[in-house]
Parts: sequence; C-alpha cells; structure tokens
Amino acid sequence: MARTPILAGLDSDDEWHPRFLERQYDIYRTFFCSRPAMIYCSMIYRWDEPGRIYGTYVHPLPRAGIYEPPTLLLELLLDGYAKSPGNSSIMIARSVLREAEELIGVAEEGIADDQFLWSFVALRHAILVNPEPLVRYRQWPGSVCAKASAADMHRPPRKPHLVWLLDNVEKQYPARVSCSCCRQYLLN
Repeated sequence: MARTPILAGLDSDDEWHPRFLERQYDIYRTFFCSRPAMIYCSMIYRWDEPGRIYGTYVHPLPRAGIYEPPTLLLELLLDGYAKSPGNSSIMIARSVLREAEELIGVAEEGIADDQFLWSFVALRHAILVNPEPLVRYRQWPGSVCAKASAADMHRPPRKPHLVWLLDNVEKQYPARVSCSCCRQYLLN
C-alpha cells in the first residue's frame, strides 16, 4: 500500500540505528539514482537474556559492493542463508516489490518467504551490500525463527525455495547452470 518509490521495513522486535534511513537512502541514491534495486546492511545480533549477552555478534556479509544479477545468489544460499539480508536491513525499490508479487503462493508465509524475495531480486536486479551494522536484530525464544528452529521447522521450507530457485536460474541463465553439480548442490 506504500506509495513512495523506495521502501524499508522494520520488524517490531528490531531496532534501526538513528541514521539508518539517512545512510541507506544516501547510498541508494548515490549508486542507483532511479534504477530499481535493493541495498542491505549488516546487523548486530543481540540477545535479551543476560547470560547470552556475550553471544552478540555482527552479521556476516558477502564482500561489500554492488552485485549485478545473478552474482550474489550463491553467497545468499551458503551456510544456511547466514549472509542473506535481514528483513529490517533492506531498502528496496517499490517497483521491485511489485514485480515480486508473482511469488505470492510459492513461499510458506513466515518461514523462508524472505529467501524467495531475496533470490527473486538477486536474479533480476542489482543488490548493494553495505557493511555498516545499522540494525540491532533481537534474538529471543519467542521469535518466529527461534520457534521454527526449536521445532526443526526451518529446514523443510529450504527445499521448495531451492527447487523454485533452480527452475528460475535455469530459465534465465541456462549457460550458467549447465553442469549437474549446480543442480545437485541446490537440491541436496
């Protein structure tokens, strides 16, 4: 329903650095002007429980820079999506989200649906990786991710995502996935 050309979302349990919008928007405008694209930054994973405060760390990212399609895809998949954007860390063109509406119904809402979106964007649009940790990503036992992980529900949605992704990569970039090792990696 938003009408602005560039969007950013903040999950209710996360926090933006006070200059998040300013920094991300300045970077977006500098590198993309009116080109539809996405930018994401690093996040600080933090725990509420006093005993886990020492587990706080900065989200690992791919090398900082601009990635043209589809060069960021493999980085987003490795290590169980460890280097993927967090929902609160992105700034994206509204037109890209409108284009991605075709994904509705493919992803299981709430679990891995964001990975469908990041993959869709990486296949079709440039993504800029900003190494600045401008988001505090709250870790707590009641989060959707924590509950899914505790119930071992975070693994099953990965396969539908990878099947969808392989199909889209083969259609858009057939020369880059001609070897069976790519198919085997994605589907195992």
